[in-house]
Amino acid sequence: MTMKLGTTALHVTYSDVELRERVLDYVDRSNDGIGFKDICTYILTDAREEGKLDAPQSESYEWESLDRKDVLRIDRILWQAILDQKLMIDFDASHYQAVDTYFVKVPAGE
Repeated sequence: MTMKLGTTALHVTYSDVELRERVLDYVDRSNDGIGFKDICTYILTDAREEGKLDAPQSESYEWESLDRKDVLRIDRILWQAILDQKLMIDFDASHYQAVDTYFVKVPAGE
């Protein structure tokens, strides 16, 4: 097995529909805000566990990240959820642990 040092950007093989369902389900399960980095990490972890990473089996990685194309797919999913008024950006992220962009569900009836 070959070990790649540093951060390696990996592509996930989820269809757009599968990715959308996973992202929105993860956000929906959050009781408070959810960070963009957390969403990406969740998708990457699930893809690894389900064999949905486009990566050779003979390689292991010191650090992994989503490739830019998949990050933009997640951006579009979140953007559409905002346009559909199901999600909003939490601009007051002072109560979160990490510096990130956080999203919260729009309360029912608003």
